Amino acid sequence: MKESKQLKVTDLRIGDKVREKSTGYEYMVIGERWGRDEALTNAVVCLDFGESPIWECKLDEVELVDE
Repeated sequence: MKESKQLKVTDLRIGDKVREKSTGYEYMVIGERWGRDEALTNAVVCLDFGESPIWECKLDEVELVDE
């Protein structure tokens, strides 16, 4: 697998599919949160696995899945 670029909050939309880099699990983006003074790469993404509670990851822990 090729190395993915560092995601920014503006790269993701609700409904996008992302993969957690460490486990390979795929999730659907259901929300994003970051502070007003934070960099766009320092955010938390709220994810839905389908069968489990909502999961949260930092942007540097996920990569966008190409479909």
